[in-house]
Amino acid sequence: MLLRLPVRNEVSKLILHHPIQFALADTHQLAHMKLYQSLLVGATAVYALDTFSAKVLVDTKTSQCELIESVHLTQLHRAIQSTTDTLEIVTGRQNLPTADEIILPQGGDAKLQSFVEILGGSTNAVLNHLHRRCPQGALQSNKIERADAPRVAATPVVRRIVNSGDPKNRIDIVFMGDGYTASEDSRFFGDIQRLTDEMFKGDTFTQYL
Repeated sequence: MLLRLPVRNEVSKLILHHPIQFALADTHQLAHMKLYQSLLVGATAVYALDTFSAKVLVDTKTSQCELIESVHLTQLHRAIQSTTDTLEIVTGRQNLPTADEIILPQGGDAKLQSFVEILGGSTNAVLNHLHRRCPQGALQSNKIERADAPRVAATPVVRRIVNSGDPKNRIDIVFMGDGYTASEDSRFFGDIQRLTDEMFKGDTFTQYL
C-alpha cells in the first residue's frame, strides 16, 4: 500500500505561514502577493502520476526476451514525471540455471542474461519501450512444466490510499500485506485504511498533511 506524505521544506512553510492578503498598501506588497499566489498554484497543480512496470529476462547474446511480469501498476517512482516517461532498470542474473534450462539448451546461458524492469507513466509508454527493447517479442516461457517446479507468484496488487501532492517533496509509506492470505484482501485494505486514518489524526504528521 502506498501512502504519500509531504516533507517539510521552505516552500511549504511559506505557504502555510504566509496566507495571501488581498488588502495591500503598496506595489511591494502586491509583488509579494503574486509570488505567494504563483507558489500556491504551483504546489496544488502538480499531481503524482501512476507508475507502471513490466519485467523481462533478456539474453544479451541473442536479444531474446522472456516475459517475467506483465504490465501492472507499481510503486510510484520519482523519475516518472509524465505519461510518456520511461525508465529501464537492468540487473544481471545471479541465480544458477534451473533444471529445465540445463536439460533444454535453448534456455540460454544464465551468465549472459539480465533482468530488465521497465517503468513508465502509462501502459502504452511501457509497451512501446518493451517493443524497442525486445524487437523479437517477449513471450512467456514455453519450457516443460515440471510437477515439482515452483509456481510464479501472482502479480501484487498496489492500491494508492492517499496522494497528497508532488512526489518531489513527499515521502512514500508502503504497507505490506505480510501475514494476510489472498482471500483476506478486503480485511487487509480495511486494516490499512484504519491505520491510515489514525496516522492522519496523530500529531506527528498532521502539520504536513
